[in-house]
Amino acid sequence: MRIFTVILVMGLCCPPALWAGGWPQGPEGEGVFVKGVTFTIQDTAQNPQAQLEALAEVKAMGATAIRTWGVGEDTPALLDHAHAQGLKVLVGLWLEHGRDGAENDGDLNYLSDDARKSQQREKVLQSVASLHEHPAVLGWGLGNEVILNIGGEDQKVAYAQYLEELVQAIKAIDPVHPVISVSAWTLSVPYWQKYTPSLDVYGINAYGAAAGVIPDDLERLGVQKPYLVTEFGPRGAWDSPKDDLGVPQMPSDAEKYQQISTGWGEWIVSNRGRGCVGGFVFNFGNDDSPTSLWLDFYVKGLKRPAYWATREAFTGQKVDGGIELLEEMLLSPSLVSPGQILTVGFEPLTGDDLGEIAFVYSPEFGERAYRNRMFPVQGKQVQNRVWKVLTPVKPGVYRLYAIQKSGEESMTVTQASVEVKEREPMVEMPVVAPSGSAVPTVMIQGDEQVGYQLMKEGKPFVIHGAGGSEHFDVLAVNGGNAVRTWGVGPDTPELLKRAHAQGISVTLGLWLGHERHGFNYSDAKQVAEQRREVEAAVKKYRNHPALLSWGLGNEMEGIQNRGDSPVIWKEVNYLAEMIKSLDKNHPVMTVVANVNPDKVTAIKRYAPAIDILGVNAYAGAQNIGNNLKNYGWTKPYAITEYGLPGPWEVEHTDWDAPLEPTSREKAGFYYIATKGILEDTHQCLGAYAFIWGSKQEATASWFGMFLPSGEKTPRVDAITRAWTGEWPENRAPVLKETEMPMFNQKVRGGESFSVKARYEDADGDRLRYHWEVREESRDRKVGGDQEAAPELVKNAVKKLDDEGNALLKTPKRSGAYRLFVTVKDGKGSGCMDNWPFYVR
Repeated sequence: MRIFTVILVMGLCCPPALWAGGWPQGPEGEGVFVKGVTFTIQDTAQNPQAQLEALAEVKAMGATAIRTWGVGEDTPALLDHAHAQGLKVLVGLWLEHGRDGAENDGDLNYLSDDARKSQQREKVLQSVASLHEHPAVLGWGLGNEVILNIGGEDQKVAYAQYLEELVQAIKAIDPVHPVISVSAWTLSVPYWQKYTPSLDVYGINAYGAAAGVIPDDLERLGVQKPYLVTEFGPRGAWDSPKDDLGVPQMPSDAEKYQQISTGWGEWIVSNRGRGCVGGFVFNFGNDDSPTSLWLDFYVKGLKRPAYWATREAFTGQKVDGGIELLEEMLLSPSLVSPGQILTVGFEPLTGDDLGEIAFVYSPEFGERAYRNRMFPVQGKQVQNRVWKVLTPVKPGVYRLYAIQKSGEESMTVTQASVEVKEREPMVEMPVVAPSGSAVPTVMIQGDEQVGYQLMKEGKPFVIHGAGGSEHFDVLAVNGGNAVRTWGVGPDTPELLKRAHAQGISVTLGLWLGHERHGFNYSDAKQVAEQRREVEAAVKKYRNHPALLSWGLGNEMEGIQNRGDSPVIWKEVNYLAEMIKSLDKNHPVMTVVANVNPDKVTAIKRYAPAIDILGVNAYAGAQNIGNNLKNYGWTKPYAITEYGLPGPWEVEHTDWDAPLEPTSREKAGFYYIATKGILEDTHQCLGAYAFIWGSKQEATASWFGMFLPSGEKTPRVDAITRAWTGEWPENRAPVLKETEMPMFNQKVRGGESFSVKARYEDADGDRLRYHWEVREESRDRKVGGDQEAAPELVKNAVKKLDDEGNALLKTPKRSGAYRLFVTVKDGKGSGCMDNWPFYVR
């Protein structure tokens, strides 16, 4: 057996530790065994003292340290707050994972991506340099379970070698504090031993009884270094038995309490002589998610078993009267149809009245962020210990949690599993179109408790859409199923015909007047004429088989005000009711420019006939669902325009020219936004990317997902990947590197510059380059109004080859310009980028 005399010092001022024989010690040789908690509480606008108050509680529980995972803007304040309470901080230095896995933080290639590794290295070392003299620093927690989330063996080795370089660089800045890295169980240890010998302490995340056998596994591996249990708690989902539906069974609240309160002593403290220098119980947080119910100290401000158990483990202080518990929950039936009533009982069924119980569902399918959400559902008590609860409308396996407030400050929880299986489609009497095609009945199923789903011909329909009137064949083959238009006109019949031929459904826009264009909603004559136009359009197209829904207006509330005008929303409500009286087979949506509390309140109050709220949003489109929830919107919504940040949302040059993201960055915006928007399957019906075509708006390349000549861009590829999980058969070229010495600069007229733009093509296609200079747009509009294309400057740039090299000669006339490059692969794909400059 390995015998250690290991001391990790915590209680000293600057510097907090001295080194003797490689082990951290105090000046008198004294040491303190770490009694810590992981910590995620931040100050909020509602409670600017939240963090300080939480740290005071941590101290009162008997803890001596906290652990974080990364450094942010609030880290200096956190260290100050911890120091004020006499607590030390294991400062986390986050390292990206090698694939987009459990931590969902990217796919850094540690074998070949030297640029991103270097950027990460500089960020880490800047954090160490700025924080290492703070008296609250205990040590550096470098990375968390990274090797677990790296795929190939060569990548794992490359990461471990990179880690060694970082450890040595940190010690060159700070030779005082120990450097620790964190492993999921001991999976990383063989790599650390061989490739990262400079680590001082091994961090091991282990839950339940696994924490007690860490020394045995380290001894088997021949480890001669101390270790910290960097995450500890009741057994996790990965270690738990599964029920008949394959759902891991969460330990009861009593089990959780027992595993921490007694497990701390049995599995951690008892191993002090075998290399353990302490641990951190997971997690002093206050969230609202299934993970929080399982492991956090707080949920919605109420204490969970981990809080009381950790206090007992650290201080010996037991909970007066013990913790209250909900007994086993029984469900009948366990296989149900969407929206069916479920009977929920608690053992013993004939016992005393349990009082008020709240119910929430969490899905066991979909991406991690979706699975870690909870959806409240109303339950009706029918007996002392029996409730009736609605089931969700989306098929799949769910956990149903029963939650009860116990006393004034705690929460007790129990869970069971249920499978929702899609029922047979409802048989509807179809309305027959003039062509003889059946009109698809489109309806919204569900409610605010169980969630919403768009149903077309009795089947769920999630909008994978785009805004535009062309390239329907490309949309269909790349996973799209819907388009959105802004108004009707002479080309509408042909548009609907083309869409139907490709299996594309259409949200048909019904344009409503804008006040900035001179429309007055208090003018009876204008309003009456608009009503006639809307009525005529609905009567003309209501039976078309391509029709999905009506898009009533677009940003007519105004884009530069609060959007809370009662006269506008009352008219929208009148029109929505009129449409429903003419067409009972398609829902009505109105479309607004982003959302705010006043706008949402006004729509709810004055336009209750609206079925769906459409929201145009660019930067932060994936956050609209949370905003709507916070503003009290309970009906379904769709994102009706999204993509990359608009010209109004980005940095500008000194001469007020917006800095357009690169083609590569644009593709990333579309992918991230699409994935994020579609994660909300409770209230969001889907989204329409903007724009499925080309458009001059600020520049010719800002919003268009296609080149003006018709080639698809990398944005189409990115959204295809988000919709289908696969890349299209032919991919567009993407920007790799540039040399643009005049970019964002003021230069002389007639000056020559060598410029370069390298593109890469995943298919190895031969690329062709076209260069041009145009004046900065002088016809900037708002709200998407039509703009004139800027003037072309002739003979300002000479293409040197098809490798991306060109010679720019700046115009002699002073003013703002942009250099454009268009790249095509000859197979229907292309790309366009630009760089602004100014001639003095």
